[in-house]
Amino acid sequence: MTSPNPPIREFPLFANTDLLQLVLEHCDMKDLLTFAATSSTNAEHVWWYLKHQLDATCTPFFPSTEHLTNILSACDAIVSGSAALRMVLPTNACNWQSSDLDIYIAHYNHAQLYTLLDKHHYKIVCNGEFNVESYSTSCIS
Repeated sequence: MTSPNPPIREFPLFANTDLLQLVLEHCDMKDLLTFAATSSTNAEHVWWYLKHQLDATCTPFFPSTEHLTNILSACDAIVSGSAALRMVLPTNACNWQSSDLDIYIAHYNHAQLYTLLDKHHYKIVCNGEFNVESYSTSCIS
């Protein structure tokens, strides 16, 4: 899935989405937010880039970004680990391949998460022990 192209108003050079992506890949989250604050067009460029990054991070594990964000929202869960780092660090600082998607959820919401995952035909393949912070570790496929 590809994100729609960003608008082309202020910097014609950024009409080339490959060039825009290349520039933004060298920015950390602070740089992206600073750039977005300079104009509404640049804010749209950053939104496009972050949506693209989110799609690239999520689609190996879920059919769409919306699918994952709906589950996270319903269960008050967060993504952590290498996938989360990929969203806030510049691409050139991420010298690892993401092979998993860590989802952390409070103990009282884990049954709801399992129900939603089952509803979407995921299978819990291992269920870890609950740790002292009331989070459990599980693997899905």
